[in-house]
Amino acid sequence: MAINMEDRMEQSADLEPEAEQPAPIAAKRIAAVIGVLFLLALIAATFVVACIEFDGKEQIFLALLLCDIVIPVFLWVILRFFQKSGS
Repeated sequence: MAINMEDRMEQSADLEPEAEQPAPIAAKRIAAVIGVLFLLALIAATFVVACIEFDGKEQIFLALLLCDIVIPVFLWVILRFFQKSGS
């Protein structure tokens, strides 16, 4: 009976690394969702600044508008670089 327990422990030890493999995929999905939420928040902030009146609105609006264009392009370039480099 002790042999069966040892066999089971070895089998469970062999299965543990397989269970850990999907973790990087989940991490990539979480990072993607966070990135999408960040970009949506940035676009929403641009819209809110465009709709309200206050001193210095033009400068903040232009900065947000620039970020709405530059940040996604920058992220796309980084992703393509890592994809091409094989990482």
